[in-house]
Amino acid sequence: MACKHLSGLEKDLADCGIGQESGGRFDCCLNKRAAVERYAFDDCIVYEERGLEAGFACRHCGDSVMGVHFDYAREVPGFPS
Repeated sequence: MACKHLSGLEKDLADCGIGQESGGRFDCCLNKRAAVERYAFDDCIVYEERGLEAGFACRHCGDSVMGVHFDYAREVPGFPS
């Protein structure tokens, strides 16, 4: 479970039925612009790209919500749309 700074994003991903892989990465491509607009993240949240995944990390708590990196996301949905 993600920290309070990312819990809204994580809850919405689960509510939409987007699966999570064994490593914790969600089976979607996180739309940076749409997510920032929708969730109005605190200043401690940053967007990170980590190899095959990309998503949001909390500098305060150390938690993250990651999806498939956009360069590799040909067969997964975008979220939020």
